[in-house]
Amino acid sequence: MTPLTAAAPLPPGVEGEPALLHAFFERAARRWPGQIAIDVPPGPGRPARVTLTYAELDAAADAVAAALRGSVRGEGVVAILLPRSHWDLYAAQLGTLKAGAAYTCLDPSFPDARLAELLADSAAVAVLTNPAGAARLRPIGAGHLALDVQALVASGSKGSGRE
Repeated sequence: MTPLTAAAPLPPGVEGEPALLHAFFERAARRWPGQIAIDVPPGPGRPARVTLTYAELDAAADAVAAALRGSVRGEGVVAILLPRSHWDLYAAQLGTLKAGAAYTCLDPSFPDARLAELLADSAAVAVLTNPAGAARLRPIGAGHLALDVQALVASGSKGSGRE
């Protein structure tokens, strides 16, 4: 089986149609840049609603992808250690795909031993996370792999105001 790449030929009769998930998203971002792509309501640890347009999410994913491109070689795997209730999870997933890697999501509620096992099994080249996740990775010897998604987005988007 041939791995999917951005240069993979499209099936007959599907000229110009995206073949990869992140390409579908990029097409949507071009069509509807000012439309809301993510709407995260207030909740525990989130005192205010956060919305991102397609253009903002695309820029955030591009910042993540740019940071990963130096680490991803061939069919690399990136681990994502983020809560499901925050916008940066989507930027991490799309950015990983844009960098040409696969991802595995690690649930922050997993015990440290399980996180270590999954990281070893996946041979992750990086872990996209937040400061709390980075702190969890240090005791299990994986702190060197941690990349703070929000810091990557802030540096890549020149202060977009996202929290």
